[in-house]
Amino acid sequence: MLWWPLRYFHGAGLHGAWLIFIVYLLLALPAGLWSWRRRHELQQHGRTLVGLLLLGGWTNVAFMLALVHGEVIRILLLFYLSPVWAIFSARIFLKEAIGWRGVLAALLAVGGSALVVSNGRGFLLRTSI
Repeated sequence: MLWWPLRYFHGAGLHGAWLIFIVYLLLALPAGLWSWRRRHELQQHGRTLVGLLLLGGWTNVAFMLALVHGEVIRILLLFYLSPVWAIFSARIFLKEAIGWRGVLAALLAVGGSALVVSNGRGFLLRTSI
């Protein structure tokens, strides 16, 4: 549902990067207040937080720009399948065990993708008589 307002504002002349800047500025206000209250606790993890802010921020901006300028179906499929890529990457590069939660996340991701591809009808087995 996020892409509807993004496309609306893009069509009204508020283009990609500026639109995303305004959205994140509005979200930064409550997050900044929360962070300021917990600043002593957060200072212990300074480098990690900076890395997460940069990489996570870039990921979100890239996703939102893709929603504004790209085909929504393809972008949503990549979004739904991101847990699958994360599970495989963690197994290959970090040698982490997958576990039942990883299997559940992968099944939900593939199920969500199947619903998107099938326009919400799912995949029913049809028998022809």
